[in-house]
Amino acid sequence: MEIGLHLGQRAIYFKVRDCGEVIDLELRGSGAMTKRNTSKAVEELRALACKLAETPGLTWVEANNTIYGPGGPFVRLFPTKVDRVAFSKTKDRQQIDELIDSLPDPPVGPQRQEFSGKFNVRIPKSLHAALVSEAEKEGVSLNQLVLTKLALHLQVR
Repeated sequence: MEIGLHLGQRAIYFKVRDCGEVIDLELRGSGAMTKRNTSKAVEELRALACKLAETPGLTWVEANNTIYGPGGPFVRLFPTKVDRVAFSKTKDRQQIDELIDSLPDPPVGPQRQEFSGKFNVRIPKSLHAALVSEAEKEGVSLNQLVLTKLALHLQVR
């Protein structure tokens, strides 16, 4: 897959080449996308998800972070909260999530007990406020933002 980016005077142009198919995306003005451009963005994201699902050894955490992580293609392709809400209502979003969910779990070291998947962390109020602000800016829940940040940190190690 090749992704090209061109900054025009009034728009940002993306060109994605995947398996011989070329998808163009154009973002204009305020960053809000037209319905036509939203469809192209959905197709581009779906094509990336398909490519990731075919990658040997890739876990659902890595695929999720690649697509939805901060600065990833989801944030670039759907720059406003309105765009993200519109995307969340598409069947393509469900297909992308199903592709991600079909990938294997990441390897985990030996465990002596079963974990609930929940824990509380006490953090400074200023950090809490900064995380809430970033989550709102990204159009994701605070939980999703913190999960992504933790997973990215663990992946780097």
